Amino acid sequence: MELVVLPADAGDCLILRSNDGTAILVDGGKAPSFREAVAPHLGELVPKKFFDLVCVTHIDDDHINGIVAYFQMLAADGAGGRPKELWHNNLSDQLGPELGAEVASVLESAKALLDSDDSLRGITSGTEGIMGVPKADELSGLAVEMEDVALNAGFTNRVVTVEGAPARIAFGSIEIQLIAPFKKRLEELKNVWRMWLSEHPGYRPLLEQATGMDPSPEALRPPGLILGDISEVTKQNLASIMFLARGDDRTFLMTGDGHSTHILDGMRHVGAMDDRVHVDVLKVPHHGSEDNMKDPFCRQVTADHYVFCADGANQNPDPRIVDMVVNARKGEDDEAPYSLWFSNSSATVKPSQITHMQDLEAKVDALCQQSKERFAYHFRQPEEPYLVVPRAVE
Repeated sequence: MELVVLPADAGDCLILRSNDGTAILVDGGKAPSFREAVAPHLGELVPKKFFDLVCVTHIDDDHINGIVAYFQMLAADGAGGRPKELWHNNLSDQLGPELGAEVASVLESAKALLDSDDSLRGITSGTEGIMGVPKADELSGLAVEMEDVALNAGFTNRVVTVEGAPARIAFGSIEIQLIAPFKKRLEELKNVWRMWLSEHPGYRPLLEQATGMDPSPEALRPPGLILGDISEVTKQNLASIMFLARGDDRTFLMTGDGHSTHILDGMRHVGAMDDRVHVDVLKVPHHGSEDNMKDPFCRQVTADHYVFCADGANQNPDPRIVDMVVNARKGEDDEAPYSLWFSNSSATVKPSQITHMQDLEAKVDALCQQSKERFAYHFRQPEEPYLVVPRAVE
């Protein structure tokens, strides 16, 4: 089994594929990156032309919009290439039809405000969940119209939760063990939306509350001082679908934009770990954001390969998280080598993000030298349409 890491701008777009041809698409990044950088390669990456499962971890637009674009392409092309199953906790199923419809209506108007007001164009953090909301029910509608795509099949009340899932779910030779979300996270998300609608009926105050900031370029939130501060993580991210995937004698940990505390809770709940666990591939949570990982997690969950999906937007990957991973591997009894993989480099990102990525590249190289090359690393280059992990780092 291997993980294909595709260009997704600031988001995630990943394909799990096994030796028997099983293929699972996890998130789609944003719509333009999917159409331009992912779709042209699907034929070579998935020779059988369809996915056994498409999983949308949560409804932030840098995860869901590419999947919506994919389903729009499938609908336009007719029946060919449709996935067998879709895992996607849409707005109506999470919040109930009445509350879900009200939230979608308000946030569609909020999107129109963002598009029309020049003073809001500088917002670069925290709006992904808002802008992804109107797409959530659209995706479910596209899947229902296709009829042959099973939506959240086998889950209680058509909502993907640990409590409502079978213990293990097989797709060909890949076995999935769900570790999040729990029903509690979806209830928290529902309560947040209720509060926003009751306390902030206006669109601009709603945006301010939802993003955690005054909606103006001057009020962008500075980097957090406390790494792993769960209070800074949006409820949408905390409701991420997260799972272990096992196949071909390998184990991958897929984390969406979840928090490390919830990953550990979920792994223990399903019996996947006691004190520590080692996996072949760890998709680092939330693009390597400072808010989503705490030091104990890096010591309790180790990997042969760490995958960072980010392009420098919002200062991700955060260099302090890379530090955290590397420092956690120091002084181990087992000094096995490991690798860090980055979905972008300074040569593949927008001009405004080049400096951050250059600084990160220099830092990673310095850490590698300090470790006496205990770990290898690779930043995707322009000539590489995607990364395949695990592979030897050249």
